[in-house]
Amino acid sequence: MLALFLASAAPPAHATHKQLRAACIILGASGFPGIPDAGPETYFSFNGCEAGQCFQTITDPDTGSILCHYERNALVAVGCHGTAKRADALVNRLIHHGYQPVGKIKVDAAAIHVSPKTAQLTLALGEETVELILDASSDDDPSPTWDGVKQDAIQAARNFDQAWQHIHKRIC
Repeated sequence: MLALFLASAAPPAHATHKQLRAACIILGASGFPGIPDAGPETYFSFNGCEAGQCFQTITDPDTGSILCHYERNALVAVGCHGTAKRADALVNRLIHHGYQPVGKIKVDAAAIHVSPKTAQLTLALGEETVELILDASSDDDPSPTWDGVKQDAIQAARNFDQAWQHIHKRIC
């Protein structure tokens, strides 16, 4: 989540409508790799948009409530940094803090951090950054995993690359 915090030049509560709209456009264009029936995109109170899918539900034996045993979520946040140099510097700081550089995506800079359940991919294009987070979660399993999350994140970025290229100069 460090990258998500760093991805926005403005405090999270001050996202512009353009950033929120762009985040949902970009997320929708991702094709949701690994989430075949993603629910409708939902705006966040900060500069992001989320969609997800519960793959398996269970009933809580104590309360009778329905819980999600395995869920996958995708979140896209758009940050505005004032200059391309600042946006690139964000990606470079993340690489310095353990992210891995990513090539073969048509952006100025890209870096990814992966765990068994999450991929956090940060991309810079001009003065903007896009943070893509793919995450597995569960109401009853403390350690859900997402096999192939790194590949799914990179594929999502390749999928939304053209949509972002088309709108990127009108976001910030």
